[in-house]
Amino acid sequence: MHDNQPFDSEAYCNGAPIKVTRNCSDILRCLRKREGSVTIWLDQICVNQSSDEDKNVNLARMDEIYENCTKVLIWMTGFTEDAVLVLRRILDGSRDAGQDVTEKSEELAAEISVMRDFQFYPWHERMWTLQEVVVPTHNDILLLTRSGTLPLMTSQSFVSRAVSLARLQLLRLSMGNWPGMEHWKLSSILQYTLDGKCYLPQDKIYALYGILKRKSPETARLTLPTIN
Repeated sequence: MHDNQPFDSEAYCNGAPIKVTRNCSDILRCLRKREGSVTIWLDQICVNQSSDEDKNVNLARMDEIYENCTKVLIWMTGFTEDAVLVLRRILDGSRDAGQDVTEKSEELAAEISVMRDFQFYPWHERMWTLQEVVVPTHNDILLLTRSGTLPLMTSQSFVSRAVSLARLQLLRLSMGNWPGMEHWKLSSILQYTLDGKCYLPQDKIYALYGILKRKSPETARLTLPTIN
């Protein structure tokens, strides 16, 4: 996600310099290793941003990429190191039994503040968030920060406390044959995504396409709009 950031940073692809956003540059720096290689899909690089034809092809198959990936990394920019430590404590469910009442109150206040910030983090508003959480067939969905990764969907207590994540989890379950999830019909999914945000208007269709064709096979036969 580049949030309309300018392409004013530089990265190298196959030895050639390319322009990327600051977010993209920061992600690459966090993921690179001193030795060996890392295989990732980062759409800002893997999709030719100057080719409408390439965008038309790859945006329509993003669900295949999420379905076959081994893990999903969600970039959490803007969170301080202290906030990341609190978030890790929430996700781990760890508490210090020796704390006094004042310490527990301060810890709870910090958790509430971080949960509020996370709840309103722009990632929750994005249309592509649906595919990132719903389509993968595993639970290896991680928050990527400058100090490491945090597991997202493995902490049920955290998911239940983050309203938007709880709804995403329900939507994810509705993709399978889960008892009690039958009410998540196409109309429910469309209603849920009305306020989803995208950089390009056409992205709203592409982001939904990968979800809908799993609920309704005839969706796969739809003619998708072109980027241009």
